[in-house]
Amino acid sequence: MFKNYSKVLIKEAKKALNYEEVPVSAIAVYEEKIIAKSYNKVEQKKDKTAHAEILLIQKLRKKFGTTHFFGLNISVYVTLEPCCMCVSVLAMCGIQNVFYMLEDEKFGGINKVFVNSAYFMPNFYLVYNEEYHKILQNFFQSIRG
Repeated sequence: MFKNYSKVLIKEAKKALNYEEVPVSAIAVYEEKIIAKSYNKVEQKKDKTAHAEILLIQKLRKKFGTTHFFGLNISVYVTLEPCCMCVSVLAMCGIQNVFYMLEDEKFGGINKVFVNSAYFMPNFYLVYNEEYHKILQNFFQSIRG
């Protein structure tokens, strides 16, 4: 199942590249259907909070009329391990499962947010993807020269 979603995630991440954004994308799956897609728009919006996961939650809010997703069994698939801000929002909204393709040793928030935390904790799954790893490496190599 993840293999099908990884193609969509990579396609969305490449859209971010077109705007010189960090190529991070996210999708939401409900009842085995993709119901929302997003990618980073930090530079486009001049907004540090415009991460793919936050924009995805905003789309879900419009679709469901709430940010209280507990019990809806929504899964979020992300290219890169969510940062502390995004992990917190996903947990606070009650996202059941979070799948990500690559760990972020520098900014990843999974192990940072849930230390001594009373948050609801989603199930997190790393499903490594070599193609995405290369896309991210190439992006950072190109901006570092």
